[in-house]
Amino acid sequence: MTTTTARTSALRAARAKDSQDKRRRVLAAVQALENAGAPVTAAAVATAAGVSTWLVYADGIREHLRSEEHTSELQSLRQLV
Repeated sequence: MTTTTARTSALRAARAKDSQDKRRRVLAAVQALENAGAPVTAAAVATAAGVSTWLVYADGIREHLRSEEHTSELQSLRQLV
């Protein structure tokens, strides 16, 4: 492996680790907002996780946000009844 290839591999690995870390933070933020009874919105999740809203809408994350939003809506409706 050449030096350039080794550097490229190291950069790719670091980028992948950073992406995984950000996704974990987003999922943790969704859960924390839900536990706190706070609105689970893309902006709130992004702010709590310290990431961009773009990431919150990414495949694999967006589904969790929609699921939590649906749960929050149901809980709000139950409180009205």
